Formats: sequence, C-alpha cells, structure tokens
Amino acid sequence: MLNHLLDYAITNFPENIAILFHERTMTYSELGKKVRQLAYWLQQKGIHQGDRVLFFFDDSPEKIICYFACFYIGAIAVPTNSGVRGNDLMHVLNVAKPNLIITNHKLRFFLQTYRANHFSINDVISELGCEAQEVYLSNDTIATIFFSSGSTNKPKGITHNFSAHLVCANAMKTAQKITSEDRILAYPLDFNRSFGSQVLPGLAAGATIVLIEQFDSKNILDLIINQGMTVCVAPPGSWRKLINLAALEKNISHQLRVVTSGGDMVTNDLISAVKKTFNLALHSTIGMTELFTYAIQPIEGKKKFNAIGLPLPGVKLKIVDENSKDVPHRQLGEICIKSPAVMQGYWDDENKTSDILRDGWIHSGDLGYLDEEGYLFFQGRKKHIIVINGRNIAPPEVESILNDYDGIEQSAICGIPNGEDSQFVVAMIVLDNSKSSFEQQKLSTYVSAKLTDFKVPKYYFIVDDIPRNRRGKTDRDAVQAMALQSLNNLSLVS
Repeated sequence: MLNHLLDYAITNFPENIAILFHERTMTYSELGKKVRQLAYWLQQKGIHQGDRVLFFFDDSPEKIICYFACFYIGAIAVPTNSGVRGNDLMHVLNVAKPNLIITNHKLRFFLQTYRANHFSINDVISELGCEAQEVYLSNDTIATIFFSSGSTNKPKGITHNFSAHLVCANAMKTAQKITSEDRILAYPLDFNRSFGSQVLPGLAAGATIVLIEQFDSKNILDLIINQGMTVCVAPPGSWRKLINLAALEKNISHQLRVVTSGGDMVTNDLISAVKKTFNLALHSTIGMTELFTYAIQPIEGKKKFNAIGLPLPGVKLKIVDENSKDVPHRQLGEICIKSPAVMQGYWDDENKTSDILRDGWIHSGDLGYLDEEGYLFFQGRKKHIIVINGRNIAPPEVESILNDYDGIEQSAICGIPNGEDSQFVVAMIVLDNSKSSFEQQKLSTYVSAKLTDFKVPKYYFIVDDIPRNRRGKTDRDAVQAMALQSLNNLSLVS
C-alpha cells in the first residue's frame, strides 16, 4: 500500500540518500522517522482519515514528508503551488476545504482571510517528537487532490487513491528502469506527473530524489555535471534553454541515462540537439492530471519520430470521432484512455466527472492517432484546433515544421478570426541566437513546400519568447493575445 511505499528502501537502503536539496541531504532512515513524527503531529491536531491537509510552501524535503505523513494516517494530501495567489488560491481553498494548512511565514499573509488552522512548516518541524502508530488503510483510500492547470477552465480538484499512485509508481519505475543507484530530478512537487512519475518510482526503488525550487538551466546543468544526476525530465522549452547553455561548455561529462520530455510537442530538431549534446535519445511522454503518465517512447526498443510512444503496461488507448465511435489507424480523433491509475473523480463535482470519465474511459480532449503498431501520435487539443473554411489545422503539425527550420529555436501558431466561420494562421517565432541573419521569404517558401496551402501561416512575427503556463506548456491564449497585438501594431505602421 502507498503508506508502506518507503518500507522497501528504509529496510534495504537505510543510509542511502533519499533526498538531495542544495547542500542538504536526508537518508531513508531519517525520512521514515520524520514521516512518522509528522503523522503523529497531524493526529494531535485532530487530523483523521479523509481530512484534507493542504501544503502551501516552496519545494523542499518537507513537502515530501508532508505527502507521506498524510498517507501514513489516511489524510488527503492537497499540494498547492506556492506561486498561486488571489482568486486562484481562494478557488483551491474553496474547492478542497482543507481541515489544516501547512505553509511558511512569508505565505501565511495570503491565507489570513481563510478560516482554517494554518501552521508554518518551520514551526511544525521544530515541534516534532513522538512517532505515529501504523493505521490500517485499504488501497481504495483517497491519497491526493491535485489541481489541474486550468487550461480549459477553472482548475479542478482531481482525486487519486492509493492504488492509482502505486500503479503509476511501479509502471514508471519499470519503464525507466529505476534502481537505487539513480539520481532523479523532481520538479515541481505539486504536479502529479512529477510526484507520480519521478518521486514515487524513485523512492520505491531506493533512489535519490534531487529537488530544486525552480527550473534554472544553469543550476540543472550543474546538477548534471557535478551531482551525477541520471534521470532528467523537462518540458521542450526547458530542454532548449538547457542545450543552449550546454553549448557554452566544453567536453560535458555526465551520468545521465534517461532523459524525457512532455507537456508540449517534442520536435525532431530538439531530439537531434539532445542527442548531439548528451548522446542520449530524448523520450517523449504524455499524461494528464486525471491519470498520471499514460504513454512513453520506449527506453529500449523501437522508437518513432514524432510519436509519443506506447501506452504503459495496463493502459489501453483508442481514438474516437465526434460521436465517440472508434476510428481506423492513422485517422485523427480524440484520444481516450483506460488506465488502472485513473482518477476517482473531480472532488465534489460528479457532473464534471461524468463529462470526462465515461464507461471507464477518460475522454482527454486531446487529438491524435494510433498507427498499426499501437504508437500514439499527439496532434494538439480539440479547443485549439484552427478552422479554415471547414478544414482543421492542429497547431503542433505546423509548429513541428517551423521548429525544424534552421534558425528557429521555437514557435507557436494560432488562428485569428477572419469572418464568422473561418480563421487565418499567424506564427510567432523565436530565433536561434546563433543565427546572425534571418530571411522571412525563405522561411515562407520552405513552409509552403512542406504544408498544404491553407495551413501555411499568413503572418510571421519574431518574438523574444513563447509564453508558457506554469507546467511548461504553450499558453495558447497568451499566444493569440500576442498575435493580435502584433497585428494591431502592424496595422498602425501601415
């Protein structure tokens, strides 16, 4: 069970470093003791099975301790990003209705208007002493409420039980071949894909979890070179920044063996750049807060360009049309997933749960197709499809062509309304700093040769960066706002 996930490492590798955070280390023996102590502290504050404990502070070893202390007594962990403010924070609080909040001194100010007991993590740690006794819990016990990124609406509270976390932990441990010798980057801890796909598999195997407070390319490169990190996951945009920084170094020595990326399109040029820099294949992954990671490019075996990869063990995929009917191989449709790691539902919202979870299948809202060998190809979200005279364009299809062009570091496209029923395509591009000149006409000719005419952008705008949300995904709404502003500036000039 999830409350016993640490037992294997505590018994077999008690002096292994469980967590590395800056210059600070914590062994498995120390981690287990802190978990039991905090579990006892929570019990003394009146927390029982099913109560919600929200933690609202920066990533640190204490956040992992909070998770497992909740699991130990059957309380529900509600991790919350320390950067959430205002209405977004109040939304999380009003949905989760936590019985107790653990925060820090600087963030307590933002919780003053919410009536719940809240304590500073530093004060809590200083009070720890006695250890909790084991509580019998079943695998149906609700373990967590993670909040979605809110890319389509207000963030939803997504519940997972012990069983779902264990399924994901074991599947990702097997897929990435995690052992007690590994050092695994984990950031940020309030995202279920980071916690479920890096932290839990690593701790289950007795590996070392490497924590950071924010994804800083210089810091990550230092961890790779000097701290022996072996498993690293980052969004595509972060990989590009890391590669650009690594290009300034000479003869990089590292112990990396698994590098993965997800959250956005992984292009061929990025795969090639990672191969050139680290001599490793960059493996695509895909997941949802509703069911963790569900597909990955095989670490060993056949790999396909532009493919996400194959479903994890126990996961089933299908592609359906607008009437929820299965479609043939290579036909575009909505990606649906059935997984033993599926959520229990949205917290206190049966209507939204039934909208997305039907007959055991998650209807993801993502578009893609399956080939004859079962490889999944991701093509974007349904809501971001661009419609031109009744014909659909998936943004990642065009962006992959742009990103493969010599001189472009990254790109994003959007549709701008052009009458009631149609749009035209606008591309925002970030240039590679290594290029001293750029000719837009050559780019337009290149794209026109690669794409059907209605998919070719009408306008190209050079920008400093592509806006992204806090999960590293392209912020499509912000891209469209940027495009509209650029078009407005263009009209003012002309």
